Amino acid sequence: MVFIVIAGFMLCIAAACVVVPLWRGHAASRPSYETAYRSAHANQVDELERDLATGRLATSDYAAALRDLDRELTASLGDKTETRPAGAAAPRSRILAVATGLVLVIGMAVGYWQLGNWRVAVEGIPAATTYNMDAMVAQLSRRLHTTDQSDLQGWIMLGQAYVLMNRYNEAVEALDRARKLSGDSDPDLLASYAEAVALADPDQFMQKAAPLFEKVLQEDPNNVRALWYGGLAAIHRGDKKLAVQRWRLLLAQNLPPQYRAVVKQAIEDAGGADTAAAPLQVEVSAINIQVTLDSKLHNQVSPEESVFVYAEPAGSHDGPPLAVRRFQVRDLPLSMTLSDKDAMVHGRNISNYAHIALTARISRTGNPIPQNGDFEGKTTWNRSDGRKLMTIKIKS
Repeated sequence: MVFIVIAGFMLCIAAACVVVPLWRGHAASRPSYETAYRSAHANQVDELERDLATGRLATSDYAAALRDLDRELTASLGDKTETRPAGAAAPRSRILAVATGLVLVIGMAVGYWQLGNWRVAVEGIPAATTYNMDAMVAQLSRRLHTTDQSDLQGWIMLGQAYVLMNRYNEAVEALDRARKLSGDSDPDLLASYAEAVALADPDQFMQKAAPLFEKVLQEDPNNVRALWYGGLAAIHRGDKKLAVQRWRLLLAQNLPPQYRAVVKQAIEDAGGADTAAAPLQVEVSAINIQVTLDSKLHNQVSPEESVFVYAEPAGSHDGPPLAVRRFQVRDLPLSMTLSDKDAMVHGRNISNYAHIALTARISRTGNPIPQNGDFEGKTTWNRSDGRKLMTIKIKS
């Protein structure tokens, strides 16, 4: 309420700055007829007095001319009956002032209501944020259902937004569109869709969602969502051993502390508190790599050309590498490490994955994106390799 009062007061001040001059019209800057004639009369008298003082005008002639000026002034003032007092505004100016004031007040109020951040002050930040998110999601939905129906990333964003808004049925529809566009080639997208299915219809979890999570685990055994929900499905089937196994693999991921506590409690509830029976995989946040160059390429590359060494999740994936470092051919052979410190996206770390594809590539153009004519070598690191030195030879 205080905000509305202050805003209204400021709005009135802004309108007054425009309306008041219009209300007064041009009277303040335009003299009346009487003022104009008297000013002209005074100028003429001053001129007569200067001529008298310099001898250019005789005293008798000065007196006669002065009488003539006085008669002209009297006659002129008597004829002008329409003289308007100084400061009076014309009716048309007042009408314009009122109309302008109304347009300003109504226009600014409506404009700020539609475009401004009044909701933050009146309703509070949560309500304002909810309104903005609703508006953005609605706009994205309209675009995807009309002009951009093949926008894969757009459908993914829409589905994830619906999940956050607890609109699970709509999330299922959006993520289903996305998985069809991707041809089910992205395990993480399939896991997101399966999660939305589980949240939309919990009673049908085993019939609808659980088979999808099993499919994800076949393609990506360390998928966080699939390990959690796959463990729940195992519990539902009475297979506590499998549930504990999956949740222990989940604990090997780089989970936030609050999630780790939930997973540990689930393992304990399933009777798997004795971790010695099935030890956790060692978390590795750095991979040791040695990069060498095939002797056949020594004369085909120059010392200044760039060498990119990067890590990606093994198998099909979208997005940038997990980690990357850049060197030059002159640095070969080289020993180096790729670690969570080299992560390209915060939170998307090497330690989150059990199977990682390693690549060393000589870029002939200096472009980090692979090009025709580049030379490269590859190998695969598994969590069981631990800190073993991984060797990559760059070949033609």
